[in-house]
Amino acid sequence: MIRRFLSVMVLVYLDKFPFFQCNLLMIFSTLNLAYMITAHPLKTKKENRIEIFNEFCIAISCHIMTTFLNIAMPLSLRDELGWFLMAIAGINILVNLILTMLISVIDIIFKLK
Repeated sequence: MIRRFLSVMVLVYLDKFPFFQCNLLMIFSTLNLAYMITAHPLKTKKENRIEIFNEFCIAISCHIMTTFLNIAMPLSLRDELGWFLMAIAGINILVNLILTMLISVIDIIFKLK
């Protein structure tokens, strides 16, 4: 909850400073990922694994976004990183969609029995 609040504050109030936005969001995400891996704060193992996967995707995306701020980066590398970033987002969406569908189907099956 605190990370989300701080993320919104960074995005709203540091809109003129993209370097600081990217770095602060990267730090928040990396710290949250470390916390999720070490503390396992959620109720079930499955919830913790899903949240770690989601936070890992966010952390990788933040690291890639920070590299986009390097003006000297070759355009070909920028294109490849952009496609990689889109692949991460697509995989994350696909995995979460599949998990949601599986959980829903399992819940329906158990309710029908």
